[in-house]
Amino acid sequence: MLGQVLLLWVACAAAGSGSSPREAFVARCSGPALPPLSAGQRAGGLRCGAARHRSVSARRRHAGVAMAAKPVIVVGSVNADIVLDIPRLPLAGETLMGGGGVVLPGGKGANQAVAAGKLGGQVKFVGVFGNDVHAPMLKDTMAEAGVDTALSLSSSGPSGQAMILLQPSGENSIILVPGANHDWPEKGLPEAVTTAISGAGCVMLQREIPDRINVLVAKAAHQHGVPVLLDLGGDDSPLPETLLSELDYLCPNETELQRVSGLPTSTFPEIQVAARSLQDRGVRNVLVTIGDQGSLLFSGTEKPVLRQSVFPVTQVVDTTGAGDCFRGAFALDLSQGNTPEHALRLGAAASSLCVQVKGAMISMPTMGQVQPLLEAPEPPSPQ
Repeated sequence: MLGQVLLLWVACAAAGSGSSPREAFVARCSGPALPPLSAGQRAGGLRCGAARHRSVSARRRHAGVAMAAKPVIVVGSVNADIVLDIPRLPLAGETLMGGGGVVLPGGKGANQAVAAGKLGGQVKFVGVFGNDVHAPMLKDTMAEAGVDTALSLSSSGPSGQAMILLQPSGENSIILVPGANHDWPEKGLPEAVTTAISGAGCVMLQREIPDRINVLVAKAAHQHGVPVLLDLGGDDSPLPETLLSELDYLCPNETELQRVSGLPTSTFPEIQVAARSLQDRGVRNVLVTIGDQGSLLFSGTEKPVLRQSVFPVTQVVDTTGAGDCFRGAFALDLSQGNTPEHALRLGAAASSLCVQVKGAMISMPTMGQVQPLLEAPEPPSPQ
């Protein structure tokens, strides 16, 4: 069962001063293998408490370690989210009375950019905005979060839209209408975008824009040694094999992992086999989110698995942007030179605040809101 996963920490090697962003990024998931576990450790699991987490952070602050100034570049979707409150999902042929109907800014790419921006990151967003009443609202909201949209494009058609069916439990179902998110130029990436990618700290992608754009961006980043993270959410068509070898991190939830691997993902052993199968196909690291069970990070095939528990919340209001919040925080933290353990914990803390607010983009927390959670004792592991 997932609750029986051993919680393991890996020693993360610091990259040399002459290494590329990709080498430094990947090096933080490298390190010597841990010694074999005793029978008692295998039975009870290993856990590293918040005291160590705080001491590492304190030493870093005391030493005055400078954070990387290179920006996080997010290439992806931006949508107008139309949120409908429903008592439950309708049956075939059934009409349900709903509520809400409010229009909020969203889109996986824009959400992740705002998540990183509100946490204090330097973020540039590359997407396609529509020519309608939604576009100014979307741009203004991102600008307020500190996200630079100057590299983005415009379409003569409508903005992307998402119909979000929100149940009382906070669970959601989404109908996606791509709109302008599919109106990318046929001739390739604009020169200004490829230039920006070459100087990035990392690049984030999702599957709400055409795969051909993701492939072009990933190849451009790989060429310049810039690490690439792909959120598997969005289009459920088969993932291009040419893209897998360009990825430093592939980030699915357990359902998406099952779909892309073709393997079951109901238990931890099944998730591990499915994640390792993607690494056999060229992906370097696989970060799996498993809802209220937290997340699992599979690095090298010979390295132990890292697990991060969720932070407890009193009431879940809306889970729509939780995954985007988690991944945006994770990518930002790694790009700033922190360890995967630290990045996982930041992502978990940020997303725990996100689910307590209705809406996706507007629910992303600031670092000032997240910091008290990071300084509190680490949440217990699910049993």
